[in-house]
Amino acid sequence: MDNPEFLSIEQVAARLGISRAHCYRLATKGLLPVLELGRRKVVPAEWLHQWLDDRYEDLRRLTPPPANGADEEELRSLGVRRRTTNRS
Repeated sequence: MDNPEFLSIEQVAARLGISRAHCYRLATKGLLPVLELGRRKVVPAEWLHQWLDDRYEDLRRLTPPPANGADEEELRSLGVRRRTTNRS
């Protein structure tokens, strides 16, 4: 199945490019939405997509406007992506 409806923590970690341990920490702290089925934690694919969209919007709100007057559309058309300097 290419697009499963539910993802294991391992699958989520692989998709996000983070360690399984870090993914479990996010889930345990309530920072990653999960369903607990007994001792097993799964993430509905739809929840993961919404969670990522929300994180993207959070970053967009916190990222300062582009330098030298270039607007967002102009930068996007050039393939420029913003980087954040604070990686905590």
